[in-house]
Amino acid sequence: MRPVIFHLQLYHPGARVIGSGVLAIALLSILAYFVSRVRNGKPSSAFAAPPVWGVVVLGFILGCPWYALMRFVFAPEEPHVAFSVIMAGGIAWAALVYLMLGRLARFGRWRDIHRWALTFGATLLCMVAGFSGSSTWKPVDIYGKIALNCLAAVAFFLLLSHLRRTQLAAEPSA
Repeated sequence: MRPVIFHLQLYHPGARVIGSGVLAIALLSILAYFVSRVRNGKPSSAFAAPPVWGVVVLGFILGCPWYALMRFVFAPEEPHVAFSVIMAGGIAWAALVYLMLGRLARFGRWRDIHRWALTFGATLLCMVAGFSGSSTWKPVDIYGKIALNCLAAVAFFLLLSHLRRTQLAAEPSA
């Protein structure tokens, strides 16, 4: 992609960059494990969970800063920003989103459908924003992306249908 679309040299990250990425993933995984084991208290049912459509929008919006950070990688006309600044921004945003979503998920009425909505919103952003560099794509690539986006949307709605059926089956009959 770099040489064909952006007319840049091939990029071969060094062992330090790859090692740093693997280390960051490992540390964040360990942190997530321990945070999940040390939950303070039970979910509060005093508040209702947000509406499903709101969670879709939230997933879409929370993904936008990731695309802002990716511009520094794929847009050579951007001013040079130190790698450490970009990484710090990504880590700060990830921590903020993690804490915010952790709070939302503790609501007593947060269900699988809310998890679906959050994932669908984030995936929808990827589907839409993925076209941002398509002015230089071959038509077959654009058609392929459209087809794959449509398949993903169909799969998401099949999953939603399954979630609704299992939710109805799990509810006690009156």
